[in-house]
Amino acid sequence: YGLNEKFIVLFPESRRSEKTWPHFQVLAKRLMTRFGCVVCVSGQIQDDQFGNCVDLRGKLSLDEIPTLIKSACIVICNDSAPLHIASALGVKVLGLFGPTNPKSYGPYPQSGNDFELIQSKTARIEDLELSEALGKIDHLMSR
Repeated sequence: YGLNEKFIVLFPESRRSEKTWPHFQVLAKRLMTRFGCVVCVSGQIQDDQFGNCVDLRGKLSLDEIPTLIKSACIVICNDSAPLHIASALGVKVLGLFGPTNPKSYGPYPQSGNDFELIQSKTARIEDLELSEALGKIDHLMSR
């Protein structure tokens, strides 16, 4: 991927719109400033919403995704396949949950130091606060 430094990967998409957190663009900007590292965005939907990120959307095949995840210092995603891939590979991951319950759909095993989960109290993913996500990311990055 041409990345020779530590990087964070965002997977902002979900096949279900109610599982798509709308604050990924703002988060990307904050991460670059806060940690001074490269932020990559992966998925399929290509648009101009992630200006200064390494945009890998639509450029990777499905079998390349685990390699990207394994190389990341942290993965941030909705309740989706990348969450489970990162967990299985032992990569630090922040999982964002809206209408689904992380006890049923979260990473396995349910305990470990490599992941943080945020569950919306209203079951609406858009109600998850950016500040809470940043706090969880700070915690993961310090481990």
